Amino acid sequence: MKEHKINPEDIHLLKVSVFKSSIERQEKLLDQPLIEPKNYSFSFAQKSAFNHEEGMVRIQLFILLKAQGDNASDLGIQGEFGIEFNYKIDNIETLYTKGEDGKLHYDVSLGATLMSISYSTARGIILQQTQGSIISLSGVIMPVINPADLLKAPLES
Repeated sequence: MKEHKINPEDIHLLKVSVFKSSIERQEKLLDQPLIEPKNYSFSFAQKSAFNHEEGMVRIQLFILLKAQGDNASDLGIQGEFGIEFNYKIDNIETLYTKGEDGKLHYDVSLGATLMSISYSTARGIILQQTQGSIISLSGVIMPVINPADLLKAPLES
């Protein structure tokens, strides 16, 4: 498929919704002293939906983070987040082709661009959601990754 140039002025982020935000500590650890996390492990997944007739795209990001102590030990603290991004793409009709199978095949650069915007925004949301949290997460900074990798299989880091 021929790659098309993405024009940033044609992309409009209409709405960002946090539909899940929870930070929990395992109940069996509630009577033990809280250990400050040394690091975090992350798992990511996403769902995308395209409405080519309306020029709309929805991306849902799912983030699971787990606090780790020394030697990557599990501290029994985890956060789960779900964030939805709704976009309007003015020139979406130039960014897909119809295959012989009748399916629409979107330009790779469109997915990578939208995922970059979504992941970058999610990093700020997660940082804000975890600052001053009651369970010892003091501003979790998600790793810098290639957001296009989120378009593939679920990602862990």
